[in-house]
This record gives sequence, C-alpha cells and structure tokens, in this order.
Amino acid sequence: PASKAPINGDSLGSPLLGPSAEQVKQVVGLPTVSQCAAAVFNVANAAIGAGMLAFPFAYEHTGHVAGALLTVAAAAVLSYTMLVLLDASREQSKSTYHTLVIKLFGQGAGTFLEISIVVYFFLCCVSFLMIIGSMAQPAIEAMGGKGTIFYDKQILSVIGACILFPLCLVLKVESLGFTSFIALGSMLFTVITIITHAVQKPDTQPGDVKSFDISLRSFQAIPIICFALQCHMTGIPAIYSVNTGTSTAHRRR
Repeated sequence: PASKAPINGDSLGSPLLGPSAEQVKQVVGLPTVSQCAAAVFNVANAAIGAGMLAFPFAYEHTGHVAGALLTVAAAAVLSYTMLVLLDASREQSKSTYHTLVIKLFGQGAGTFLEISIVVYFFLCCVSFLMIIGSMAQPAIEAMGGKGTIFYDKQILSVIGACILFPLCLVLKVESLGFTSFIALGSMLFTVITIITHAVQKPDTQPGDVKSFDISLRSFQAIPIICFALQCHMTGIPAIYSVNTGTSTAHRRR
C-alpha cells in the first residue's frame, strides 16, 4: 500500500488551498490587479484629463474638421514618442523620465529636464487652480452661496490648493489611482451631460464654426491639443509600477 504523507507542524499550519493569486504575484514580482488598474487610470487621466476642457476653444480656432485632423495627428505623434520612451525605460531599467534622461544623455541634460519639469508642472497647477476657481462658482451660486466669501475665485483657488497639496506628497504614482478614477468619472459625467443636453435641445443653434479655419490664430490650437493629450511624465512611472518584476531582474543583471 502507498505510504501516507507524514503529518507535522508545517503541514498542519499551512493553508489547504495554498497562497492566493495576489500573494503569488507579490512574491514573484508580477503586477497585481490594483497596480494594473492604477496604471490604467493614471495614464488615462493624464491623457484625457482637464486639458480636454480646452478643446472647444481649440476647435473654434481651427474649424471642427481641421481640429479633428490635428487631434488625430497629435495623438499619433504623441503615441509614437510615448512608445519610444517606454521601450527606453524598460531597456535601461529606469522608473522615471528624469532618471532615464540622465542615464542616456548625462547629468547636464537631466538637470535641464528637471528644471523644465518644475516650470511645466507649476504652470499646469496654476492653470488648473484657475479652472477650479472659475468652474466652482456656478456650483456655489446654485447652492445659494453667491455673495459669500466662498464665491470669490481666489478663495476657491486657495481652497483647491489646500485640498490638492496632500496628494502632491505621495511617493508612489500608483497611490493616485483612486483619484484618477474619480477624475475620469467626472469627465465621463461631463460628456454624458453635454450629449444629453444636445439630444434634449436639438433646436439649439451651434456657433459660427467653420470646417477649416487656417489662420494665424489656428496655431494656438496646436499646443492646446498636444497639452491635452500628452501623458509622458505619468506614463513611465505608471507602466514601471506594473513591470516591477522585469525591472528588478534587469537591475540584478
């Protein structure tokens, strides 16, 4: 007869079904479901975030057909450059844009990029805080707060900065997955509201927007559309967070 396996303390204390799939992924370095979801939400939020609110202004300056063509062209160029950066980050085992540039081009280029990133994100924060102040006013007015201190744009911008400041202190980009999910939900709500309004009021006359409006002012749409779609700063750390096992292996070699 076949011998029975000995019963010892280890076998009694071990789980009958073995480790869970999430535990195995953590041990071998594979990304978990939460890490993958956070990466998707962060990159999507960066690509279709608040910059999309400026698209009507951009299309007004280019025409709706020229604006659509410009959007497709910008998306193609930005997608290609994003893939180049991601391939380089995997090859060099670097988790940020900054460290990748230092590795490939030296400390001088890294310092220049670091200064550029600081200026870029500072101006982005200023723009977004101005948007918060402007767009929160109608909500405050609807709640009967017109004429109060909270109706002032500057006060609303300061309140927004106080709320957002703790999020700027997180050390891992995947920690912002939940806030990116909320942002994407808000953008989806805005799109659904606009579509519903257009369906319910089909007699609303659109503005005088041309199909093609090629002039000097149409060049203002190029940086607006590129800014709305680019997600290069977020892409590398977000994708790196779901490739931890591969990147660690590269570093060990």
